[in-house]
Amino acid sequence: DQETLVWDPETSGGSYNLYRDLLGNLSSLGYGLCEQDELAEETTTDSDVPAVGQGYFYLVTAENMLDEEGSRGTDSFGGDRGDADACP
Repeated sequence: DQETLVWDPETSGGSYNLYRDLLGNLSSLGYGLCEQDELAEETTTDSDVPAVGQGYFYLVTAENMLDEEGSRGTDSFGGDRGDADACP
């Protein structure tokens, strides 16, 4: 079993970083750990299966041609999600 993830392309022409964590960690303002980095396409697969009763969330960021990573966006209060645990 695997999940296929697809997202809209970014026009910067660089690559993408995929962050993943358990849904239960969202309440601690965690936004995922680097799962895959420097993805060249707007799609990837995840073959890991969370424990029974758990689930994953995913967050994708883009890197431009200068390897500058874009924002992870803002939380529901308008605060920046920051770059802790950024992909290498």
